[in-house]
Amino acid sequence: MLPPAKRPAAGAADAAAFDDPRALTSRERDVRLACNYLSIEPEQIASAPQITPQLQMIVKTLRREGQPKKSRKLISQSEDEGTRSTIISTTQPQLPYGPGADLLISWPKYLSSSDHEDARKVLECFRAVPHGVRFRSRDPRLHVLPVEAYCVAAKVHPHSILAILTGEVVRLGAQASSIVASVNQPRVVQKLVDRAMDDEEDTRMEAATLLSKATGFLPTPRGSQTTVNVAANSSSNASAQAASLPAPAPEQTIRRLVDRFNEARGLPPAAPVIVAIPKREMIEAEAMEVDEDCEAPADEAPADEDSA
Repeated sequence: MLPPAKRPAAGAADAAAFDDPRALTSRERDVRLACNYLSIEPEQIASAPQITPQLQMIVKTLRREGQPKKSRKLISQSEDEGTRSTIISTTQPQLPYGPGADLLISWPKYLSSSDHEDARKVLECFRAVPHGVRFRSRDPRLHVLPVEAYCVAAKVHPHSILAILTGEVVRLGAQASSIVASVNQPRVVQKLVDRAMDDEEDTRMEAATLLSKATGFLPTPRGSQTTVNVAANSSSNASAQAASLPAPAPEQTIRRLVDRFNEARGLPPAAPVIVAIPKREMIEAEAMEVDEDCEAPADEAPADEDSA
């Protein structure tokens, strides 16, 4: 826990300024009072790494500040009087909504949805300051101290808090998008069915084609392949039978391909493959035959002696 608010132990000029409200503006008094609850000095906030300018830039980008307004000219002509009037309508870019649109103001809310230890430390320092001191009196939505002040008090690097805020905004945005898409999907399907059954020829055919592809009645192209969902039972049975048959030998497949290629080109069928016997095996075979010829007279010698 943070220590209670105390009078800052600084120089004589700072102490006199703290005691005399007329020596400081209302903004400076609010900042010094909030820093007193955190036991930090305003100079520490200025010397810390700054992430508030990045948050401001993100909010400006989301709000499309600096983009030109869209103008549209409408010309109407009166048939009775024959006069023409020109109306110029100007529309501003639509402001974003959802997680992250109010990041500069609602950063404590996004930190509270995180289970990171650094987020918990910063939130403890943020809640240690009373609500009346934490926000500005003229605009209760604006913070008196930036997020860097609470990072200094919690001894947490501001870049870690910026990374946590980014991750939480991305996560909450993805979850919100999934919920919005799931909730509105039945309405979108019903609207597509109504367009497919409409009397207008242009929108009816396009909606009917899209609905037929979504339900699988029409084939859906997938790159260079086309899936046709017709006779699913027969195709599944055929695939099961094909899976039970053993695959042919590679030599047979190659021989059939060569024969078909020769037939298409008008060439004679391929000659049978003759496997060449290595030279070493031929030498060994000849040596075996020579040994058998040499042993035959030795076997016949005892027979000659008996006859003698």
